[in-house]
Amino acid sequence: RRLAQALKAEGLTGVRVTTPHYLGILAPSDGIPSNASFRAGYNTKLFPAMLQFHRDTGSPFMVNPYPYFSYRPETLNYALFRPNSGIYDPATKLNYTSMLDAQMDAIYTAMKKLGYGDVDIAVGEAGWPTQAEPGQIGVGVQEARDFNEGMIRVCSSGKGTPLMPNRTFETYLFSLFDENQKPGPIAERHFGLFNPDFTPVYDLGLLRDGYFLYYNDWLIASHNSSGPFFTIVILCFNSAENVVSIVSNSVFNLEKKNTQG
Repeated sequence: RRLAQALKAEGLTGVRVTTPHYLGILAPSDGIPSNASFRAGYNTKLFPAMLQFHRDTGSPFMVNPYPYFSYRPETLNYALFRPNSGIYDPATKLNYTSMLDAQMDAIYTAMKKLGYGDVDIAVGEAGWPTQAEPGQIGVGVQEARDFNEGMIRVCSSGKGTPLMPNRTFETYLFSLFDENQKPGPIAERHFGLFNPDFTPVYDLGLLRDGYFLYYNDWLIASHNSSGPFFTIVILCFNSAENVVSIVSNSVFNLEKKNTQG
């Protein structure tokens, strides 16, 4: 709230203030969206005031839904937007064939139970890795492509989710680059569309000639012929208007051949 006040005092009224949340803010449940609620304590001491702030300022409640961290081999198709029998919610009589839809509607349900179903929801980050531990089922280039294509379709098409029809969601895809210096499990280093040397891991339909990254005729990245550098313009997908917004500009040195988050 103080940050928003400071921005307003400087005349920066177009800058929205929010913070991302992982799905651990929800109380443990059976995965049925209508059963979702915020954790005890969060639902009384934290989120009512935060959601009122978002309502007052018109900023979105930001969440990081990651079906990757919730899937099991038997629910892989459900997580990757592939054909499946779905999960039935008896309270709403809705059948979910997408885990992302279910996770988004679980957040919406928790918000609505507090009286804030009118506050917009944004996806702070979500993605799927192309590599993981040896023998892990459901990780690879095709799986990553299927998930990200499905997520972009859900968030930008205007169809919305079963409980939030005819809506779009501002969404940030994780990630532009693999992070080969990142510690932890193998998967944590392999969510990127590009390798650290800027060669593509796979294409979501953004590449031209294999090297130039575009979205709707916006140049996102290109090679700098004066040296081993790429100029990178990092963009976010503003799905509400189906346009692209520039977030930042940076230079990547290919001689280092590594990235750190």
